[in-house]
Amino acid sequence: MAAQLLAGVQRYLDRILVGLGVLLMFWIWHLGHLEWGAQRYVPTWMDDRILLFVAPPLLLAAFGLVRAALAGAFAYPLVVVVGELLGGAAWDLQVMFLGEEHEPLHAGWWIAVALYVWVVLGATWGEARARRWARMEAEETSPAQP
Repeated sequence: MAAQLLAGVQRYLDRILVGLGVLLMFWIWHLGHLEWGAQRYVPTWMDDRILLFVAPPLLLAAFGLVRAALAGAFAYPLVVVVGELLGGAAWDLQVMFLGEEHEPLHAGWWIAVALYVWVVLGATWGEARARRWARMEAEETSPAQP
């Protein structure tokens, strides 16, 4: 029984380690923003929505798409900073042209979500394609079955 459990853990060890790494990266990134982030770069609109950005890499790691999970986890900080910067620029343009009495656009949130979806889908597609090509290559180089 213990040997079967150990074999099962070893089989899924890469998925488990990547999942734990993704959680650790998001936790460190989030705490870093709360503790040391300048106000301009703190994702204030992200505090309650961080789970939307944690879930895809965790699901990808669970399904064995380890490289796509890591790409999603590493893309998160860049996407947040770019979303905040472009969202700040959109806010300035809105104030300049529409005045402050209008509702905020929340452009930073939508920019960050769009960039993140693009990165995660691209990484997933790339890894699936790499696996397909590796499988085709293995079939071509394997000896013919009689």
